[in-house]
Amino acid sequence: MLNHINTIHASAQFTLAETQSGLHLQKLFPELEGKVLPVLRDAQIKYKKPAQERIIALASVDEEALKKFRVQFEKKGRALIEIHVEIRDINAILTCVGDFSWFIQGL
Repeated sequence: MLNHINTIHASAQFTLAETQSGLHLQKLFPELEGKVLPVLRDAQIKYKKPAQERIIALASVDEEALKKFRVQFEKKGRALIEIHVEIRDINAILTCVGDFSWFIQGL
């Protein structure tokens, strides 16, 4: 997981952030599990500081985006939603932030 400068590799941070965004979807919509196909459509990530210690991912969704998703999914059986993820080390230092756009369609 370490890169050439002995910090946590950017790809490891991206993978953690993307995985956390998917887990957050499951937490937000447990009633849809097994009934939809979620596909990552877009990802934007920005690295802030080198990650030198253990890292954790924290996901969130804007309340307005959540409402919009629910309305659109109810009407069309498919919708987009963006999950925001922060990666922090065990000292709470922000190492990167990302926004992951998921397309979710009913089966």
